[in-house]
Amino acid sequence: MLRACAAGLLRAGRHREERPGRQQGQTGLPIALEAIRRLDALFEIERAVNGRSADERRAVRQKKSKPLFDDMKAWLLSEREAPRAPSRS
Repeated sequence: MLRACAAGLLRAGRHREERPGRQQGQTGLPIALEAIRRLDALFEIERAVNGRSADERRAVRQKKSKPLFDDMKAWLLSEREAPRAPSRS
């Protein structure tokens, strides 16, 4: 499921409108790549807890994954609110 989300981020990043301050022709791809980097960190935690008991997995997720999710949510919201250049027709 998360891999499908990552693929969607890449597609969306390629077609995202340019923002003020970006170099000509630069797309939202760096944003998508940053999102994938953050998701990969979460996958790394999941790989580390694979095979552990449910209680152990929950404890590790609360300690390590939750801060990453919270940070990612704040980052995504800030990216969504960032000003965009007017669309070109």
